[in-house]
Amino acid sequence: MIEIFPSLKYPPLQSCKDYPESLSYKYHLAYLLGEALLQTNKTWYRGSYFTLHKKIQKAKEKYQEISYIIKELKAFNQKLYEQIDIIELANSSQEIYSLLQTYKDYPPLLQTLFLNFSFFMQYPNEILQWLNSKEFKEQYINTNHPYPPLLNPDRLNAKRESKECNVESQRENRDSIQPYPNLSYESIPAELAWDLNLPLPRGYKMIYLYGHGAGVAKVREVFSAIGLRIIDLFIKGSANNRYILAYNFLLHSNGFNVVSLSNLEYQTSNYLKFFSLIDKKVSFMCQTRDPMELLRHCLARAGRWTHSLAITKEFDKTFDFEDVIKPLEHLKYNYNLEGLKKYAYSNLFSFHIHFKELQKNISKIAFLDIKELNSDEAISKLQVIAKDFGFNPPQNCHKKALQTNVFKGSAYLFFPLVFQAGDFKLTLATHSNNSQWVDLHQEIMGKPNEVIGVYIDKNEVESFRANETLYKESCEYLKKFLEKLKERFKQEDAKALAIRDIMQYFKQEPQARKHIKSILDKEVAAIAQYRPDIVESWKYYQEFERMCEEMDK
Repeated sequence: MIEIFPSLKYPPLQSCKDYPESLSYKYHLAYLLGEALLQTNKTWYRGSYFTLHKKIQKAKEKYQEISYIIKELKAFNQKLYEQIDIIELANSSQEIYSLLQTYKDYPPLLQTLFLNFSFFMQYPNEILQWLNSKEFKEQYINTNHPYPPLLNPDRLNAKRESKECNVESQRENRDSIQPYPNLSYESIPAELAWDLNLPLPRGYKMIYLYGHGAGVAKVREVFSAIGLRIIDLFIKGSANNRYILAYNFLLHSNGFNVVSLSNLEYQTSNYLKFFSLIDKKVSFMCQTRDPMELLRHCLARAGRWTHSLAITKEFDKTFDFEDVIKPLEHLKYNYNLEGLKKYAYSNLFSFHIHFKELQKNISKIAFLDIKELNSDEAISKLQVIAKDFGFNPPQNCHKKALQTNVFKGSAYLFFPLVFQAGDFKLTLATHSNNSQWVDLHQEIMGKPNEVIGVYIDKNEVESFRANETLYKESCEYLKKFLEKLKERFKQEDAKALAIRDIMQYFKQEPQARKHIKSILDKEVAAIAQYRPDIVESWKYYQEFERMCEEMDK
């Protein structure tokens, strides 16, 4: 019989509160062999394992010396050999032991093995072949990679990638990288893939990187209209949850998939692991804005993101304006400028971190500043990027939605509203690319609006116009309603936090000023290496820089 663990002098170990981290890899392996075999139907094994487990838990609770657990593990291991015929397991365990000895100075691999030992026992040949390969050594061991995968990502992707290649490329792919015969991304649940450190399936073609408040809402709407499939990870919880969402999305989408990343990834744990599991070299599109404007955007709307200013979302001509829209709320405009510290210190400015962690993934890079999006050249700029990156270009019909500011007058807090006109429904909303809708705002008000649209289903618009009395009464009511709503927008903007308030705060608070400058020095340098002209165009940031030069000499 091959002994799984040759005899050795057990080193002195600390109390059970450190279990299992304080165990050497050999003790880990003994314990996890038991975990792996728990799925067997051996009555003796299952009973003995649970007895051992209860003893370990008891020892941990009482903080006894870990030598007690080691003693139990040794007894359990001996009993295992006496009662169960596991010659094959013993042989493979010797190979495992040799592997662990080889990589004993590479803790990330050992940790991943121990955490996924049951999976390892299901596919020992595939995993051992990969871990002993030249590719694994060069890519992970030699670079001391913190998240080594237990399977070869190229083999997992080979079958999926071959579907996107031409015949010649498929032949070359088959000669070089063979898919696993019994393993694929489809056969591995996303939660397990995260534990195994498997990179995301490589079905994405672009990374969309943006700062919170840089006008992303309108660009994403246009992206969706032209066929880009955005993997929305904004405010989606922990890093592993975002990974799981992206993983499952990529398994079921074969279009032009885009992974969107923002500063909020840094408010989650394990974000470095998430970035590490993005391993494909792709195009990057980065959306930016003057840092002072970003600070204003976040602070001005702190606590208001889900605070609807509508009393009801559905109404008809029997409603007064005050029955639909809440009165102006002064208390919601008492800004706490100390909040600047919160937003500045919680990684609102994170391009420099993105570029550092994802530099290996950048094949091409393009930038759009919010001022460029608001210009008449916005569509032409996006068309150039689309041609270079390989996606369908936007058209002039998308310009209205692209230039709509949903935050003007806090419009996003009012809409959508549904006006019931007889059997017809008219939706008041910010500009939309919905091809099923017709905008009646110009018919009602005599001119278009930069924010508001009044939409009706295109299949019903002629019937609505043909009902002359209903049409006339509805237009008269909505004209008065919209005039009051636009006046309310002006009131909202008048009470909004201004850039001058931000600048005045930094003049009076030297500690905050110096700290934000230390952050922005790194952030601005990261962007300036690609687009120095954008940085130079930031009016308020340049004013902030001059302030720092004058006051912090």
